[in-house]
Order: sequence, then C-alpha cells, then structure tokens
Amino acid sequence: MQILNSARSLRLVDIESGKELATFSGHESEMADAHLSQDRKRLVTSDGGGLVKIWDVATGQELLSLQTNAGEAKVITLSPDGRVLATGGSDGTIRLWRAAELTR
Repeated sequence: MQILNSARSLRLVDIESGKELATFSGHESEMADAHLSQDRKRLVTSDGGGLVKIWDVATGQELLSLQTNAGEAKVITLSPDGRVLATGGSDGTIRLWRAAELTR
C-alpha cells in the first residue's frame, strides 16, 4: 500500500493494482505525518495544528480525534501491538497515549 498526501487529505492506494482503497479527509491544517498500523487496520494522521486522527482503513471512517497541545504534531507512530500511540510535537514534547485513551 502507498499513502498519498495532498495537504489536508490522504489517499491510500494499493501499489500492485493502482486501485484507490480509501480517502481520508478532515484535517483543518496541512497534514504533517501518517502511520499505518502493523495489522493495516488503522491509519493515524497528524497536522500542523496538533490534531491527530485515527481512521478505520477498511471503511475510511474517522474513529477518534486527539488534540496534542504540543504545536505541530510532526511525528506519530503506533506500537506494534497498536496499544500505544506516540506523538512528537514541534515544541519538543513527546506524548504517549495508551489504548484506553485511544478508544474513548
């Protein structure tokens, strides 16, 4: 799979077939990072305003929005088991979000 970012939206494309799998939009600022979970069921995106969104890859539905309050959410990643989200802000803050926070 390949992730194509166009400022405030993102397309997920199957590399072999070229078929678009889903489009994710809803960020108010330009997207800064995107991360696909190891099981490829969740996509996490971040933007310049510190907003982080978690998406269901199969449906394209937004599952959760989080505000980092750390400036631009420059870097995001999920742990291999999907239970912890790490965000790195432009202010140097690193925040870990546990699974309980991700499913509220």
